[in-house]
Parts: sequence; structure tokens; C-alpha cells
Amino acid sequence: MSKGFSLIVFLSVFLLNMASSFASDYILCLRARGHLGEELCTYWHAVKKNHDINHDAIKHFPPHCSLTGFFPKVDSKETYIQAVEQALQQHERAIKSITINGLVQGSEKAKLDYIKLTSAYLFAVTRTFINIAAIPQRHLKDPHDFPYHITLRDHVFHHDVEKKLKKIQSLERKINLSAQVSWSLFLYERHDDHDERHDDHDERHDDHDERHDDHHERHDDHKLRVIHEFPLHFVVIL
Repeated sequence: MSKGFSLIVFLSVFLLNMASSFASDYILCLRARGHLGEELCTYWHAVKKNHDINHDAIKHFPPHCSLTGFFPKVDSKETYIQAVEQALQQHERAIKSITINGLVQGSEKAKLDYIKLTSAYLFAVTRTFINIAAIPQRHLKDPHDFPYHITLRDHVFHHDVEKKLKKIQSLERKINLSAQVSWSLFLYERHDDHDERHDDHDERHDDHDERHDDHHERHDDHKLRVIHEFPLHFVVIL
């Protein structure tokens, strides 16, 4: 075997390993902006600072509504950005509304606290995005199975369960769901653990235009970074 051929084989294996080491997943979420967004992030930082938070979705995300599950990145980020933009364009003439249905608080056993949302428009846009981007249907979050929601608590406390539950749910009730709000879709990327430092480095540089809540987000131990924000123009129904 010639040295030249051996070098080609070595470089091919090296590049394949490099590609696999940067394997990542994407997820499409809805996040509140405006005064409600600020209140949600104030709550988020207070809970993370003063209480045990062991659930990754709470630690690593600002308060959000998942529209898809994590799906594997098999194409360039521009492809997914364009797919979201095309989906929004296809539903440009649709009735754009979102309903905030109130706060739902569970118990020690029913560990989920959330703000319930309803939006046929969101589901239509997300389903169109899934189809355009050729993402398997299993990654689509169907609000008919479980309603759209912004998760506030989704974990089990290790000790002082009743005391911590009361404190956190007291903070939840202080969130003014009637506050002024605008909405954005966010496309996030999640890297494998071994690429976490690279991911944090990118997030600190890519999110320089994010508002106050994201300033705090960048200082946390993240495995996620914002790929793109898509501001929406909703009629909000309270």
C-alpha cells in the first residue's frame, strides 16, 4: 500500500470521526418575549438560584413551549431555518392567535406545573415545518395528545419536598399572565456532551443580540445554543 493511499485513508477516517464528534440535535420551541417573557425568566433564575433543579429541560432552557421533540440534524442549519421561514410564509394568511389558558399546578406526585397554551396556528406551522424539512412525524408534538404548555416545574425534589413545592408554586402564582407579551419561535441546537465546551463558546458569541433574560442564560452550564429566532405577530387571547 502506498504512503499516499494510506494518508488518504487516514484523513478519511479522521474526518468521519470529527463529523460524528460534532453530532447534534435540533428542537423548535416557542418562547414568550415582552413583559411576560421577563417575568418568566425572573421566575426561572430565582428557582435555579434558590432551589434544587435537576431536570435538564428546566436547567438548560429558559421557560419555553416545545413544538417538536429533539430531531437529528441531517442537513445544514440554513436548511432548517429556511424550512421554518417557508412554513411561516405558507400560513401567513391564517388566523394567528394564541390562548393563555392559565396556570396548572400539580402536587408532589403530579410533578408538572405549567402554563397551558392553545394555538391551532402553531400546530399548523410546526406540522408544515416538519413536512418541508422531511423530519420524521414522531418528532411532532401533537397538542391533541397533551396541550401546548410552558413548563415551570418538572422534577422531583430530593429533600424538603413539601416546603420547596410551596415556595416554588408561590413564585409561579406571582407570574402575571396578563402582562404584555410577544412571541418568537426558537430553533435550538444540542451538541453531544463531549462537545459541550465548544457549544458554550458558540452560544456566548451567537446570542450577543439576545435580551436581558438571555444574558443570564449564557452564563449557565449549557449544552444548547440558539440557531435562529423567528419573531411572531400574534393576537393574544387571555
